Amino acid sequence: MARPRIIETPEEAWEIGQGYFGKMRAEERPLTVTGLALALGLSGRQSLIEYEGRPEFSDTIKALRPNANNTLRSGYSAQMRLVPYSR
Repeated sequence: MARPRIIETPEEAWEIGQGYFGKMRAEERPLTVTGLALALGLSGRQSLIEYEGRPEFSDTIKALRPNANNTLRSGYSAQMRLVPYSR
């Protein structure tokens, strides 16, 4: 018996992801792939990669990930703090 999906639709993933990005930018906090995964209710980066492997979620996750990766490339990672995300 398979576990139920945490995220039901690509549209739900997109909305939650955009909410995460908006919240982090408003608080001037870095965007991270792990933070995105946790905002989506996943256990971490690897779970996000697994969702990206599902055909129905592939395009959505691929569209969300660069937003998180670009922050780290810009040098913002020195200011990273671990703070739980709440919806």
